[in-house]
Amino acid sequence: MDAAEKLTQSVGSPYKNTVVPKDVQRLIGSGIIDYSGACEYYAKLADMASSRVSAFMNPYGNRRFKLDKDFSRFFRSCLKELIGQIQTVSGSPHLPADYVAHALWRASWLYKRSNNHEVDLKYLRRQQEAWPPEKPISESWQRLGDVGEGEILTEGTYEWYKSSLRLPETDFEYPRIKIVEHFNGDRAKLPRLTLEVEGEPVALVNRARYQLQDREERKQVRRAAKKIMESVFTLLMKRLQLKTADANRPRDSETGGEAARLHDLDGLPWSSVAKQLCKIDHGHTANCAMRVRQAAARWYKESSPHRIPIVNN
Repeated sequence: MDAAEKLTQSVGSPYKNTVVPKDVQRLIGSGIIDYSGACEYYAKLADMASSRVSAFMNPYGNRRFKLDKDFSRFFRSCLKELIGQIQTVSGSPHLPADYVAHALWRASWLYKRSNNHEVDLKYLRRQQEAWPPEKPISESWQRLGDVGEGEILTEGTYEWYKSSLRLPETDFEYPRIKIVEHFNGDRAKLPRLTLEVEGEPVALVNRARYQLQDREERKQVRRAAKKIMESVFTLLMKRLQLKTADANRPRDSETGGEAARLHDLDGLPWSSVAKQLCKIDHGHTANCAMRVRQAAARWYKESSPHRIPIVNN
């Protein structure tokens, strides 16, 4: 049985049935790990391992090392656990060498915590727990007070228009995002708020995680993804009553010009103009009418060479 076959067997990892991909096996099958093909991020992480466990790593070229027997066994345990975790996530961006580099970095930080690597793996899993197992779950619900219990499900669909979310105004002319908030009120478990975001723009957000080759493309994708996520979380904060809704004070010249056209050319009252131009989902008050009227006044002032003021009627 060669080293590659031995690797597929359990070596103390909780992921006993985890199958290590063959392309990953080839990078460590000879007893010498090789992460020279890893992307820059994971390669730099693995480079830091030697500062922690240099005594257990013998260099064999550029980013190639032969590991001490005990540390090699622990490294393989970390590798199998890492693959077991990532294999449950679809669309993983990892390259074969990324697995090796990531596992080496993780192993280097955990190996010196104890001489028994089984304890180290348990420590790693313990760090991922959200609540100490020795404490009763009921204590985690104390802050809920008299609000009550049960499941709460709210959702809304919005349109991605000009780098912001708004209530749909077109028949799928612009991409849409659906936001769902689900609060689990089962007091036998930890309180859980699940936030779901779905829609075409989410694909762009996920793409931003990848190491795109073209630098300008990478900048554009990440800039657009940032705007999308900022808009989503701003909307969530308002819906959860953690942030007050912004007053509708249109500042762009386009909105001011549209308000002036609707009122002075089409003859609509300011209240009707506000209903068409106000982007906030609420009952449109006299304040909305006043703000679009002010926006129209600014547009007249900025666009007219004679600075003709608008008549406040």
